[in-house]
Amino acid sequence: MSYTPISDPILNIQRGLVPGQRIVSVFGERDNSCVDSAGEDLWKGNAVTIPDPSPSGEQLTVVSNNVADTSAGIGVQTVDIHYLDSSGVEQTEIVTLNGTTPVNTTATDISFVNFFHTETKGTNNVAKGNIKLYRTGDTTRVYRKIKAGGNWDMTCIYKVPANKTLQLRSWHAESSSVDAVSVRIRSTDHLGTLKDGIYLFKGTAHLTNEASGNLDLFVTVPATSKIKMTAWSDSPGNDISGGFMGILIDN
Repeated sequence: MSYTPISDPILNIQRGLVPGQRIVSVFGERDNSCVDSAGEDLWKGNAVTIPDPSPSGEQLTVVSNNVADTSAGIGVQTVDIHYLDSSGVEQTEIVTLNGTTPVNTTATDISFVNFFHTETKGTNNVAKGNIKLYRTGDTTRVYRKIKAGGNWDMTCIYKVPANKTLQLRSWHAESSSVDAVSVRIRSTDHLGTLKDGIYLFKGTAHLTNEASGNLDLFVTVPATSKIKMTAWSDSPGNDISGGFMGILIDN
């Protein structure tokens, strides 16, 4: 199908009419939050802060806690890992699940995981169990998780690939709490300069049992910088969600 360019640049990019550019959308959730002075990242893992693989790269392992998530099962059969290699270049690998038996990736140079989702499924359509992606040999070092009943890991973090720039355009946050929750979007850069390990605030929303709606954001994020969303709760037990959208541009 062919399209005629229109005045909306986002739609033109989505339709593939702008060479070297594409839309990136990232979102995540945090269930049953606690009160932590350092905040809690929006993801489905148990740790307060989303862990990263080693920059030099690692081999990862995929496993479910349900036998129905397997190559011929009714749950998730294969998963797709969108990762950056040790040079920061985008790569993908599809892994066939084997239920509760761990399966290692072929790749041994995974330095960051940007997306982790179902590739093929059985008649259940979604995961029967919790599917986790972790460092090979260390089951406690979990990087991503698809929860039972889902097909996408709800982890709100993204690392800009090598030789790319991300122009953040919008973000949003939601909270179920009647007490205050501050949700902030952060990245490891400032004015085009990397600040490795320092997640500087780029926007904030103060919520009380409400949704922020779509918030404009005009921030340019350089290659290898990481963007994530973190929440600070005044009381425990909140369910918090959020996400951001940007334009990924070839340098």
